[in-house]
Amino acid sequence: MARRTDNFEELAGVFLAMSDKTRLAILLLLAKKEMHVAALQEKLQLSQANASHHLSLLYRAGLVVSRRDGRRTGYSIANLAEHRMGRKSKSTAPGSNAARFGPTELVLPRMAAQSDKLEEIEVVFQALRNETRLRIVALLGKGELQVTAICDKLQLPPSGVSHHLCLLRLGDL
Repeated sequence: MARRTDNFEELAGVFLAMSDKTRLAILLLLAKKEMHVAALQEKLQLSQANASHHLSLLYRAGLVVSRRDGRRTGYSIANLAEHRMGRKSKSTAPGSNAARFGPTELVLPRMAAQSDKLEEIEVVFQALRNETRLRIVALLGKGELQVTAICDKLQLPPSGVSHHLCLLRLGDL
């Protein structure tokens, strides 16, 4: 059971990395081609420190990879089919979203690549960047539950569960 906790923590970290419109803009640019920090700085009007900070968070989440090119470092989108959160487990239920689309698409929804509404996407990822909210989504993915049932399963007070449900509603989840 400890492994499942690790997965929720890790997935929350991925959503945390994606819960900022600047990082989403970086991902959209890198989806088109490899770029150096200086090019990202110029394109997004960021300081070198700010661009490096955002790239570091994306790198640690496994969403981007780096390649040394002399004295410069180029960044590009990681191969998400090989991303640690993109592997289907043997326990993936037939007919589930993970089985139909693959976890990779759940981590990086296609709407991000097709939308210029980064603020809307940012709200979704902000809602999912919390481990408790991910656990609630996993429970509700199995069927409708009352707040008291969620409280019992997660051993949380009703006020805490209601707070998390409110944030999930704000993200249209």
